[in-house]
Amino acid sequence: MSCLRIDLVYSYLEGEFPPSEVREFEDHLGSCPKCRQILEDRRSFLEAANTLPTLEVPEDFADRVMERIPGGKSSLFGWLMALVTGLASLFASLLGFYLTTGEDLASLAVRMNRSLWDSLKNGVVLSGKFLKLILLALNLFMNLVLGIVKKLTVLTSIVRPEALALLFVLTLGLTTAFFYGFGKKLFWEKNDDL
Repeated sequence: MSCLRIDLVYSYLEGEFPPSEVREFEDHLGSCPKCRQILEDRRSFLEAANTLPTLEVPEDFADRVMERIPGGKSSLFGWLMALVTGLASLFASLLGFYLTTGEDLASLAVRMNRSLWDSLKNGVVLSGKFLKLILLALNLFMNLVLGIVKKLTVLTSIVRPEALALLFVLTLGLTTAFFYGFGKKLFWEKNDDL
């Protein structure tokens, strides 16, 4: 038997060890001083833990602990210190920028302002164009659906229901075959490029 795992030692000490393996376990302890020492150390630890008095927690323990935890509110001094620290960091960053690049901070601010306004202007224009494109696509889709519905109402008044079902199945089959063939052609062309 190889050296013992700690969980087996605790199982043995707590009387939960499988009875079929006790003999093999005790034989190993007789031949291995390291495992014997581990067993004695754990036995001493468990005996010491068992002699400790039981701890009684007062009923108001949780309330007393919660009272001692500082509240989430910050004082005015804390806010002022955060503001001063932030401004000092900003000043140090701007000073470092000026010392490393030699560029005037006013011209940097003007360029940043222009860049920000240009970005905002372009974003608004782009958003407007995108919205217009979506509205046109929705309008086109609605006109297409309404046109199909009108044509189907005319068709249903002329053709018998059995013929409509056959026409629907044929259209569905041809559409599926078209897209399947188109997909295969694209796939073969893609593989030919490799």
